[in-house]
Amino acid sequence: TYCKGITDVSMLGRVTNLNLSSCNNITDVSALGHVPNLNLTYCYGITDVSMLGGVTNLNLASCNRITDVSALGRVPKLNITNCASLIHNDQNST
Repeated sequence: TYCKGITDVSMLGRVTNLNLSSCNNITDVSALGHVPNLNLTYCYGITDVSMLGGVTNLNLASCNRITDVSALGRVPKLNITNCASLIHNDQNST
């Protein structure tokens, strides 16, 4: 996915599958907290994922600016591999 011009994802909160991989200009994903299947791999602009606890399948691999995933404890399938800045990591990456 190449989406250099996309910065606002607030209108996408009602979709069921969303792949925003490599969308580096996205910083606010608060509207996506109930998208069942959400792929945000390589989204380097994202720092706060605390509102994504309602996602069923969440891929945050290589989101290097995320530091805390403690609010994602109820996400059934969570991928946080290569999230180099994680400080609070009580999750098992899959």
